[in-house]
Amino acid sequence: PQGGQSIYKSSTVQLAQLGSRKVVGDRVFRYTKAAGAITMGDLIGGTLPIAGEVSVPSASSDTGVVGSKVFNLYSTTALTLNELAEGYMIVQTGSTPGAIYRIKTNTVCTATATSKLNLYDTIHTTFGATSEVSVIRNQYAQAIQYDTNGIPIGVAPITATTNDYFWLQTWGPACIKHSGGNAVQGFSFVGEKTGAVQDIPDGTGEYHALGYQITVATGSEHNLGFLQIAP
Repeated sequence: PQGGQSIYKSSTVQLAQLGSRKVVGDRVFRYTKAAGAITMGDLIGGTLPIAGEVSVPSASSDTGVVGSKVFNLYSTTALTLNELAEGYMIVQTGSTPGAIYRIKTNTVCTATATSKLNLYDTIHTTFGATSEVSVIRNQYAQAIQYDTNGIPIGVAPITATTNDYFWLQTWGPACIKHSGGNAVQGFSFVGEKTGAVQDIPDGTGEYHALGYQITVATGSEHNLGFLQIAP
């Protein structure tokens, strides 16, 4: 559910499911939780996969059983209650690599202990002694200012404080902070440091475009760009 929260307001209370989609005219937003200070107009990054969450299934009868919605994850990192909610579990190795499951809830566990994952869908692949899985938080669960080492997920339409919930813009016309170089109309842009974007440099092909420039701007100004991250 989208809840009644305005795209121009943040909330200390969660009023919608993380990642929920809201459409306002020709713009699209996703419900997000801030893990740090969020500044209006900044490019925002999501969290990276949790380090150490690689598991060989235990001997528990409800782990990896086809038809079950429960998986017992042996975690090398401590997990808080529902830290993985709305995130994903992926199968990396074993007899059925490539499978993906969405996580509904998880229990608390200390490092080198087991957390019970409740999944949205039933398990449809088998697990063996060589199977390894990884878990990834919902990408909208811990949003921070993008700084070239995360996953770009959108642009902040408002300023928000740590642990606030807000609607993050992911598609359509947006006012975005540009980096030191000039923004050229019609050029595609990519993420840069300190929450800014920059035009894709000539002669390079390793960048993933996040959208294109609608208006021109000189260095360090905000300009209008068309976001193309999550429609």
